[in-house]
Order: sequence, then structure tokens, then C-alpha cells
Amino acid sequence: MSDSPHPLIADVAQVLLRTNGAALCVRRALDAALAPGQLTVVGGHLEVGEPLDHAARREAMEEVGVLITADQQEFCGLIHHHDSDGGLDRITAVFVAQSWTGEPYNAEPHKHEGLFWVPMERPSPDCHPYTATIFHMLTHGPSYRAINWPAGRRPVKSFFGPVTMADPQVSDAEHELFGGPLRPMAATQEHDVNPRTLDHTDTLELPVTGDGPFNALHTFWKPSHYATGLEAHTESCSWRTFRVSDLVVGVRLHAEDRTVIADIYTDGDFKPAYREELTRRLISSYGLEEDQAAFAELASRVPAMREALAALGGMRQSCPEDHFEIAVIALLLQNVTIGRTAQMTRNLLVHYGRLVHFDGITLRAWFTPDEIAHVSPETLKERDRLGFRAKSLPHYAAYFRDHSTEDLKAAGNLMEAVQEIKGVGPYTAAVIASHASRDPAVFGIDVWNRKILARSLLNADDAAPETVMTRLNELFPGYAGTAGLYLVEHEYLTNPVAPLLRSGPDALTAWNAALEQTGT
Repeated sequence: MSDSPHPLIADVAQVLLRTNGAALCVRRALDAALAPGQLTVVGGHLEVGEPLDHAARREAMEEVGVLITADQQEFCGLIHHHDSDGGLDRITAVFVAQSWTGEPYNAEPHKHEGLFWVPMERPSPDCHPYTATIFHMLTHGPSYRAINWPAGRRPVKSFFGPVTMADPQVSDAEHELFGGPLRPMAATQEHDVNPRTLDHTDTLELPVTGDGPFNALHTFWKPSHYATGLEAHTESCSWRTFRVSDLVVGVRLHAEDRTVIADIYTDGDFKPAYREELTRRLISSYGLEEDQAAFAELASRVPAMREALAALGGMRQSCPEDHFEIAVIALLLQNVTIGRTAQMTRNLLVHYGRLVHFDGITLRAWFTPDEIAHVSPETLKERDRLGFRAKSLPHYAAYFRDHSTEDLKAAGNLMEAVQEIKGVGPYTAAVIASHASRDPAVFGIDVWNRKILARSLLNADDAAPETVMTRLNELFPGYAGTAGLYLVEHEYLTNPVAPLLRSGPDALTAWNAALEQTGT
């Protein structure tokens, strides 16, 4: 091994990201030394004595004239590029911001010909390959890429290892399932080595008693929800796992008119008390007693809601997660892209959840507060890549371990109750309250849905959260949360985050293979 240090070029990329998945690019001048005439993300070289995150924020101000604060910025990945011509290798730290101050403009017209918003999932052919790699990393994972390295020098692949865009080992099924490649991991955890088989135990017939129409497909499947492996959907049925006490339960759901048929699969004693608990949870999770008639009447009078109501009418505000599980999701959604949230969720479920197989499909199941409360913040940060959230998750687990669902219901104001947890602010509390408590008047505003609602209701590209909520309450008194849900889901309907599975055994086989390989 050489004792001399290996010199590198240090770069930063600052991705400015819109709610529709488009990222801001500059078109470089035709006489530029690097990438002439091509589209690149905002970024540049690290200056002497400058931290990486500062450099990325500086480049955003210099190139497109926007101010990004440290709180608005998230570190999302690292790219290590080898110069095969003998020049210096390059390391690029990639940061993402979903909000900023100021309107982007071409602040360096002598270097750039203009600004363009480019969809990360479908980058323009004139994007520089390095920029295309950044987009692919953000949308598909993993968070580290080693590119242009000879085969013998490329780092060993792992769950977090580099996977190039042309890697033949990454199947279409992997990308469809999780928005990113799933890499095999060493079987050092207690779970996930082989799926646990669940046997058919019971069948529940649950009537839809709430007034108004019932849309089974969009009650079970939400186009905006990112893939987790906890559930799967086709046009005719859905599969989902639940934790009932310490029992892992698999459920196959389909609807016949206004009755939901739930086939129950377990690997233990499905006691009468568990049956009653699961019945209550399914009715609550999928809003089977929810009154849709009043909202439908109110929404039909608002022009901005008519398309969403026509496409999704009868959709209930579903939330299969319990209070703890939805709190974890709300934590992982803080200040980050959907791809990054999906990656963190996947890490936690692989390391601490369960892997089960029933009715021909393999799914993951949540961990309980007890099963994760002992994990240190250091492990959550380094092994599970949770970043700043690693300090909060143990507090979440301890709180929900010590407070039952009945305790939380008895608390009255759930938003106030959960803000006792260290790390829970108003946004996270609103997400928990609107989903777990099914309050139709509550909606958690984040940078993604805020912009969707601003366009739909205010004819603006963006607006303050307070302004958006005020408008929702004006138009839909008592149903602001339901209205927000309809508008957001309609936005994602033509390009869902996790599409429906194709019908037929081949689709399930591909799903199972892609999911099970993470536990080998």
C-alpha cells in the first residue's frame, strides 16, 4: 500500500427539488470547458476552509440567487468518480433542498444560458451523465455511487454499496417494488433470513356502514404512498401485515359491493381478543364507518375539487399503521425526499422488522416499540442512515411503549399529547393526529403537499403553511384533512410513487424474489 496520500477533487451538488420531482438545472454555455451546452445541477468546487454543506449553499446563491438555510438542507449521498485518463478522481457530496428563499434566476449569465426544471425520473437526454447519475441515486438509491471504476477496483457491493445505472443485477422488479435496488445483506440480524409462513386462520366480513360512496381501490391503495414492503396492491385485492400484540398477522383484502372481505393469516394462537382487536383496527384503518356523504356534498360545490372527486370519490382516509408506526413514518418524512424516506424505512424494517409469507406473497411487518427501544442512536445513525432522526427514534419508542392506544385516546387532544415526545413538533403531531386518529379536519402540511395545495387552491406555486390551511378550512369546514388528502392523491394518480402490481403469478414471483433477497 502506498504511503503517499491520494489527491482528489472535492465537489458539491445542491439539488433544488420541486414537489413534482423536478430538479433545477443550469444549461452551461457552449464555450464552457466542462459539459458545454449540457444541463447540470447547481454545484461547484469546495473552497479552502469551507465545509461541504456551506459550499453547497454558497453555490446555490452564486448560480441561481436563492438562500438555503442549514435547516432546509439535507445531505443525501456521495459519488466517487474515477478519471480513467490519469487525471484526479472526484468526490461529490450531494445535498437536497425542497424549500428556499427567493425565486431562482440565472445569476451567472456569462457561464450559463438559462435555468430548466428537469424531472429526475426522466432526465433530459442533454443532461450531463454526472447529473443523470445524481438523479438516479436520489430516486432509486443507494446513497453512495462509485462510477467509472475498473471492475477489479470497484468496491464490494452491499445494501449501501455502489450500483451503477447499467448494473445488470438490478432488476425491474426491484425498482418497481421499492423505488431503489435492494442489495443482499449479511444475516446478522435476528429476522429476515427466511420468511416466516403464516397460515389461514379466519375470515372477517366487514360491512361498510358509513354514508356515501365507497371506493375500495383507493381506500386500500394511495398513489402518494411510498413503497415499504408492508403492503401490496393489485386492482382487485390488497395484502397487508399488522402487529396485534406480539402476533404478526397477514391480511388479504378485497371488496364485494359494500362488504370488505378480510382473510386472516397468522403463525400463532389467534385468540378471540386478538380477533376483536383486529376487527376494530380494520374498521378504523380503512374508514368503514366514515361518513363520506357530507364531504362529497361539500366538495362537489368547489371547482378545484371536482376532478379529484370524480376520480377518487368514495376514497376513505386509510391508515393501517398504529400510533407508533405512523409516528415513525412522520419522523422519516421530515425534510427529505421520498426516495430517502423509503431508504430509511427499508433499513429499519430489514434490521428490526419481520419477514412473512402468506397467500402467495411475501411482506415485511413492523417492529414494536419494545423491539427497537434498546437500539442506540449511534446504531440508528450509522447502520440505518437516519441522520438527525436517530436521536429522536428512541424517545418515540419509549413513549409508545409506555402509552397504550387507549391512553392516547383518553388524552383528548392527540396533537398536544404526542408533542410531549422529544423531537415531535407541530408538523409531525399533525401527521400522527390526522392519520392515526382519523380526524377529517386535521392535515399535516409539508413542503411537498403544500405546493400541490397552493397550486390547486390558491393558483400559486407556493404559499405559507398557515395560508394553505386557512384556505382549506374556508372551503371545506370540518373536512380540511379529507380535502387535502383528495387533492394530493389526485396529483399522484397518473404517476404514483408505488404503482399497482400487475395481475398474475409472474408479478408476485418477482415481488417475492426482490423482497426476500434482502434477508439472505
